[in-house]
Amino acid sequence: APMEKIFQDFDETPLAAASIGQVHRATLRSKRKNVPVIVKIHRPNLAEACKRDLDLIKVVAKV
Repeated sequence: APMEKIFQDFDETPLAAASIGQVHRATLRSKRKNVPVIVKIHRPNLAEACKRDLDLIKVVAKV
């Protein structure tokens, strides 16, 4: 679904950002009451990147 249908408001400026993703403040749409929420967004291909990094660490650790 488009973000506009899920969130009444979405702050595009992250509260926090790191190598694995970002955290944003938003307001979730609801039929009874809009609800303030925190949204955690993971970077694309995070699982693959972590596995690749761990595999590299294993190789380096054997040296």
